[in-house]
Amino acid sequence: ATGLLLDRRKAPSRVTFTASYRYATQKEDDDDPLTDDGERTTENEAKGMLRGEYDIIPRLYWYGSQDAEYDEIESLSYRLVPKTGLGYRFWDTETFLFQLDMGGAYVYENFFGSDDAGYFSIAFGKLLEWEMPWLESSLRWKTDYLPAVDDWGDFLVRSEAALLVPMISWLKFRIAVSETHDSTPADGADKNTLATTAGLAAVY
Repeated sequence: ATGLLLDRRKAPSRVTFTASYRYATQKEDDDDPLTDDGERTTENEAKGMLRGEYDIIPRLYWYGSQDAEYDEIESLSYRLVPKTGLGYRFWDTETFLFQLDMGGAYVYENFFGSDDAGYFSIAFGKLLEWEMPWLESSLRWKTDYLPAVDDWGDFLVRSEAALLVPMISWLKFRIAVSETHDSTPADGADKNTLATTAGLAAVY
């Protein structure tokens, strides 16, 4: 697993870019008819997101974002989600940030072997960032909820929480948990995808 996060904050605007890739295989019995080399791919996922925010008045901001995802295991050829709307920062200090936003979005998906499909959505989002006093650790937790406007039973929920613990001035240990729930996945695919990663993060 590898990832990148670039964050530029200069009032009254903020720009964030993230990208990540995860790949994993699992050994199987030689007589498993679904494998020919003794291994099965259990993860093959790529994600990217660009988001901008601009303060209208203190605490109230406009945002716009575009994200994309590919997931072989979920038979997802691509998912594109443009979003825009308004948000409010309920707490914003040097050590703690909590904000909620709401707006409009369009979820555009293509699963392997199927036609494109999409729906308009009301987008709900949450972001929490906490610079904890213990060992100068930091926690980042974000979630978005994307129900279809015409059918709230058709929805997408994505969430990720990451904890960073410093080792030296520029190197941190990072552990993260991410979950995606798609109420209408590809045929034969699970609605829920849960993944955990642990490793080192270089912070500059």
